[in-house]
Amino acid sequence: MNFFSSAKAKLAASKLAEEQLYAHAAEEVASGQIRQGLWAKAIAETGGDEAAAKAQYLKLRVEIMRAEAEITEFAANKASRANESQKFSKEKGASESNDGLVDMLVATVILMLLGLIAFVYGSSL
Repeated sequence: MNFFSSAKAKLAASKLAEEQLYAHAAEEVASGQIRQGLWAKAIAETGGDEAAAKAQYLKLRVEIMRAEAEITEFAANKASRANESQKFSKEKGASESNDGLVDMLVATVILMLLGLIAFVYGSSL
């Protein structure tokens, strides 16, 4: 696969993912699961126009879902690296290395915060 084919495939995947995020956001709105903070921001950004605020809310919600996905991916990568570091330390017999434990702790805290956000807002990540 050449560079351009790979880039086209990534762009297509990105567009499909974006469509899914908008569909999820629309389902949340239809079911009344609106995040009040985002709704207030959408109203403020549109000068109080309800129809424009709804469209703006969908855009803002998609941005938030992307950010949540990035944080989740970051935490998962951090946990994976910490796990690998811990395995490497054990293989080398280095008991002094706490870097892997710190990374694992950071990843755990991030995932716990995401869980709390999902619980509070009633959405799954």
